[in-house]
Amino acid sequence: MTRDQKAVKEVLLNYNLAKARLSVLNRLITEARDVRGGHDVIQIGDGGGHADPTADKAARVEELRREAEDLQRLVRAVELALEILSPEERRVIEGRFLSSPPARIEDLADRLFCSRNKIYRLQDSAFERMAYVLFGRQKPR
Repeated sequence: MTRDQKAVKEVLLNYNLAKARLSVLNRLITEARDVRGGHDVIQIGDGGGHADPTADKAARVEELRREAEDLQRLVRAVELALEILSPEERRVIEGRFLSSPPARIEDLADRLFCSRNKIYRLQDSAFERMAYVLFGRQKPR
């Protein structure tokens, strides 16, 4: 397995966690919004030199927003990479890495009416094509 293929595998293994974390972050960010107008509550300082908890909250919300943006980019990139795959490649990737529990090679081979070796070839091919989208390396076939 090439370095790019290993990197794609790692991204896929983190994809579901990223989607779950993104959902939590979006909920936290939404809850942190001011009910009055949908704007973040930001009140800087009280004039007496004391720390303002709402300023800390605003900084935390901004930190959460940046993390959510990074995760959203990852999710979009994986979804875009999945779109370039053949239907067979996509079924293998979704079965092996995006479903819970992950499908075994033997089960996928049975479902797709092919050999285990064909599943491995489809997986490797999908990794190469996805690396092109995710990392800009090698042309997809």
